[in-house]
Amino acid sequence: MNRRISMRLILTALMIASVITALPTQAQEDPAARIHQLALALHEDNIQNQNLTFWVGGTLGVEEFALELIKPGSKMPLFSFAPLFKGDKRLEKANLKGAYLLNFWASWCEPCRMEFPVLEKALKKDQFGIPLYFVNVLDTETEAQDFAATYRKQMTFLLDLENVFLSKHMLQAIPQTWLIGEDGVVQVIHLGNLTEAGADFFEAVIEHPGVGKFDPSDLKPTPKPTLTPLRKATSISTVKPPSGP
Repeated sequence: MNRRISMRLILTALMIASVITALPTQAQEDPAARIHQLALALHEDNIQNQNLTFWVGGTLGVEEFALELIKPGSKMPLFSFAPLFKGDKRLEKANLKGAYLLNFWASWCEPCRMEFPVLEKALKKDQFGIPLYFVNVLDTETEAQDFAATYRKQMTFLLDLENVFLSKHMLQAIPQTWLIGEDGVVQVIHLGNLTEAGADFFEAVIEHPGVGKFDPSDLKPTPKPTLTPLRKATSISTVKPPSGP
């Protein structure tokens, strides 16, 4: 009899311990809470690096201006991007199905160069789980090819010929990374070089579309850092063609 009581007590203790142990895991598995945590991390990262992320769930970073053209929540406009390398295929929006990412870059843009190792690492471990296309803007084809050759095996490179898409739909700054959802709606526009904090945030938003929100006004007030104006920020290059003949 005593043995039975002892076994019951042991089993009860084990059950209680398992529930207590599982609580943090359950909290971590809450997509909205997880995304908010990652949004906060990216918000702080953006302030430090003078980047800015526009998301359907909120703006991450110091919002010194508003997007006037395409913004999160807008339908992605039609586009047609030519291949950067001969033999590769043209990318047409009309032929795309499912969610995808677009990264806009130029070979002369130092912040663009800064983010390529981060994006390469993310692609190698299939962090995003959806296609990522690299669209070259305001560049010379030769210089773009010279830079992209290092990453050609892992990445798909395209050209915005005559900068048609950029001039019609984009803020004049690079790099930019756009997330377009399965429904064809823009979910995120990130301005500036993508860091690991940004990659983690994109991963979570891709996995749980439409989940989560972030409002910086909900945070405890902190002293506002002295920031360089966005157009002069070291992590974002103002879009302009390279000088040359």
